[in-house]
Amino acid sequence: MGLDFEFVTMGEILQVSISGSVEKVKQVLDMIDRTSEKASSLNIKKVMFYFKDLTASTTEIDLFEIGNYISIKLNYLIKFAAVAPPGLIEDRKFVAMVAENRGVKSKVFTDRDSALEWLAK
Repeated sequence: MGLDFEFVTMGEILQVSISGSVEKVKQVLDMIDRTSEKASSLNIKKVMFYFKDLTASTTEIDLFEIGNYISIKLNYLIKFAAVAPPGLIEDRKFVAMVAENRGVKSKVFTDRDSALEWLAK
C-alpha cells in the first residue's frame, strides 16, 4: 500500500495529511523532504502533520532518526504540530521530543482543532 500524503495550504499553515503504511523509514524521510520543499516554496513556517489512517512498525531507533531528520530539514519552521489518534500518540511524542531537543518547536495533539489553535499562537 505504501505511504500516502497530500498537502493542503491553510493560510500560514501547511497541513500534511498522512495515511497508508510505513514499511521503511526512507518513506517518511522522503515525505519530510517533500514537506520541506513545499513549505519553503510557499514561504510557510508552520506545519501540521495530520495522521489519519496510518500503520507503522517503527523501532525507537527509527523514531529517533525521523525526529533528528525533522530537526535538520525543517529547522526553519517557527513550529510544527502532529495530530495522531491515541494509538499513535506516544510514537509521535517521541519524534517531536527529539526534534524539539534540537531546536524545532513542536507539540503533539489528538485533535486537529487544538493543533490549529496552538499553531496560530
